[in-house]
Amino acid sequence: MLFSPLEQFQIYPLINFQLGFIDLSFTNSSFIIGFSIFCFLFCFDLILFSKKLIPKSWQLLFETIYLALVSMIIDNIGEKSQKFFPFIFTLFFLFLFQT
Repeated sequence: MLFSPLEQFQIYPLINFQLGFIDLSFTNSSFIIGFSIFCFLFCFDLILFSKKLIPKSWQLLFETIYLALVSMIIDNIGEKSQKFFPFIFTLFFLFLFQT
């Protein structure tokens, strides 16, 4: 249970270990980093060895829309428009799927 909003950012040791003057403790931050790397590698292993590298129709549709929008923006605004692409892409999908 968190009692203050900043308590979630505190780093505290889970396993204390010191080697001379060097603190090699296993902290909550190192646990989260290790868990994230494990999850990434596990998902990468599942994707790589399950032979699902062929894109589905939804992925092909979104890649086509992405490439069409990139080429349209570069042709009309120029090369310097690349820094605004995430904003324009978000607006495009907002207007496209608005109910």
